[in-house]
Amino acid sequence: NNYKALENKNNELNEKNKRQEVFLRSSSHQLKTPIAAALLLVDGMINQIGKYQNVITYLPEVKKQLLSMRKIVEDILYLSHCEDSITLETVNLSKLVAGHLSYYQITLAEGNYNLVTNYSNDSYVTADSNLLPKILDNLISNAIIHSKEGAEITISTKQNQLEIYNGNAHIDEDLIPNIFEPFVKGEGKGHGLGLYIVAYYANILGAKVEICNVKTGVLTKVVFDSIPK
Repeated sequence: NNYKALENKNNELNEKNKRQEVFLRSSSHQLKTPIAAALLLVDGMINQIGKYQNVITYLPEVKKQLLSMRKIVEDILYLSHCEDSITLETVNLSKLVAGHLSYYQITLAEGNYNLVTNYSNDSYVTADSNLLPKILDNLISNAIIHSKEGAEITISTKQNQLEIYNGNAHIDEDLIPNIFEPFVKGEGKGHGLGLYIVAYYANILGAKVEICNVKTGVLTKVVFDSIPK
């Protein structure tokens, strides 16, 4: 029994190291894009080349690239210690979602999205209160990025479950089997790391993430392992 327990622990550590290595490699590679873009913009402004002479227009673009870099770096830093500081507790999923949506009011308004929320009174889950918001942030951002302007985005909480639906969207069926792998993405915006991060953190919490095409859009579900008493 001791040998079997040790073997299981070793397998868990090997899997953890493998996931971290893949994430760190992919994130480091992904940093090259915003760094290259920021350098191009800055060099253009310094040397007053063509349209880049308009500093007022292009400095905000540099800021966007820097914010993109910061997001990736924050994910890397958090990943390095998140599994060592997990504290499972009862979290009100409806309350958490409602609070986080306030951060996206401007983005939702700019895209003229039709946000619909369905909150359950029985949406308590067992999770880490620091890790769960990161899952939520990535899913909301992903829904916004891959929804067309004016589309409906519905966020629902249920017993032991979170659902996000974005209408007028579609994932290439060939991508779905590998959708949670790094850099797997369809046409449009995004780095291809959001769903990988979601799946990584969900695995730590013992939750299951599902994503599929439905009749009029894309539906993402996060099903938590157990319902707190």
